Amino acid sequence: MAKITYRVRPETAVLTRGFDPELSVGSARPPVYRSSTYVFRSPEAAERAFGIVLGKVRGRDEERPDLIYARLSHPNAEIVEDQLVPLERGANAAAVFNSGMAAIFTALVGFIERGGSLLYTQPLYGGSQHLIHQIIEPLGFGARAAPAGDTKALVDAITQTEGLRLTQ
Repeated sequence: MAKITYRVRPETAVLTRGFDPELSVGSARPPVYRSSTYVFRSPEAAERAFGIVLGKVRGRDEERPDLIYARLSHPNAEIVEDQLVPLERGANAAAVFNSGMAAIFTALVGFIERGGSLLYTQPLYGGSQHLIHQIIEPLGFGARAAPAGDTKALVDAITQTEGLRLTQ
């Protein structure tokens, strides 16, 4: 059977990018994948995929690791990520998360080096407060609060916080 080539206008590319109908038995739209775990060709393939996803092994040029577990990678998440890239000028990748707290944690550890600090305003969502004080600070990151809406207190906190890398 000959490969079908799809031509998409640039203004609608975002709606179809990241989805290959041949990977889904010719379906015109992506199916909803309900699987949370995936199989591997061999134990070695599983070990390599986990190594790449967890940052322990460097992938080869443009190598995409096999799907492992829904929290790490998922077909629907990959499709959404590919669709988001053209929406942000200059972006070459995107990431979606299963929860807001996962996104917040990733942003925090992605932008603050150990020993660096973040500044946040109070009041703060309880889940974020817990994340900062029970997880981020014990990992060696600094955190400082400033009252929301108090510009002078915020400016003072910015100038007085050593190693400031991120403000919320």
